[in-house]
Amino acid sequence: MKKPGITGILLLLFLSLSFRGFSQEKTNQKALWYGYTFHVPLTNKWYNETEVMERHLVDPLVQSQFFIRTRFHKKISPFLNYGLGGSMFLFHIPTSSDLANFNLPELRPQGELNLHAKVAGISLTNRLRGELRFFQNTNPEYTESEPGFNFTAARIRYRLQAILPLANLKDEKSLKLKIANEIMAMGGGDLEELAFDQNRISADLSFSFSSALSLDLGYVNWHQSKTHGGYLDQHILRTVVKHQLKSAKK
Repeated sequence: MKKPGITGILLLLFLSLSFRGFSQEKTNQKALWYGYTFHVPLTNKWYNETEVMERHLVDPLVQSQFFIRTRFHKKISPFLNYGLGGSMFLFHIPTSSDLANFNLPELRPQGELNLHAKVAGISLTNRLRGELRFFQNTNPEYTESEPGFNFTAARIRYRLQAILPLANLKDEKSLKLKIANEIMAMGGGDLEELAFDQNRISADLSFSFSSALSLDLGYVNWHQSKTHGGYLDQHILRTVVKHQLKSAKK
């Protein structure tokens, strides 16, 4: 009998291929992502998860984005939770050689719903996230930021992730494989109708050094629709340290 994990992997591949334009012009880039995530319980039902990440393009090696994202989650059941929060992005905007580069801020209030399941030792997570995107205003030449923010678009994101255990070692150490696919669509604001934005496929090896600390090393393929036609493909190496903190005792 076919294992449930194989079905999940095939579903991820199907979803990714369904949203990719093979006949369209593509621009290829390489990038490096590295970040830190911490998770801290607040009460029996509430916890906070905060992410900090730096992103660089390769060849030439230049900063692309920096962001901080935080969410407060409430557990509805052992398998279901929702989160409310937001993020602040800084987009590195290159300018002419005569002008200094600047970082363009973006604010994203967001909410999400997470549904977990476990089948034959494989953990499956469905995440549905909605976010509003507000970019800071700029001058007409797009070389300097100006006061105020502009509502650019609303975005819907759906991610399916499978976590497969590979090895259980001593002292709570373990090795897992994470495979995920996320599809995004945007609409409203400066956009008219809801349209495909991007698709991300990822695979990570997750090393747990203890119940509190782990390291994810992996690859992300970022396939994004470009404003003026065609697609952007980014091939990304990603490293994330994850830290499970303890709540302060009363």
